[in-house]
Amino acid sequence: MFAGLPVLVNFAGTTAELVESEAVGVATDSGSAAALAKQIEHWADHPEERKATGAAARKLGMAKFSRKEIARELASVFSQVVAGSQGA
Repeated sequence: MFAGLPVLVNFAGTTAELVESEAVGVATDSGSAAALAKQIEHWADHPEERKATGAAARKLGMAKFSRKEIARELASVFSQVVAGSQGA
């Protein structure tokens, strides 16, 4: 994501759901080398789509997964834990 490239996921789960719902890449069939190769070839043949998808991936990565955002979320969790332990 942070490299500004589209995300290509070859397994099911929350990562695949995020990638597709945010339009930052594609989830291919798990274990299918052919599906993986087909998507890589697609992006090689469609540089403008690759660049746009990659830019969206970087934007999402910076918004949700930057060090600053992760630190903010972690501080919030710590605050909740401390507040909960003081009330016990």
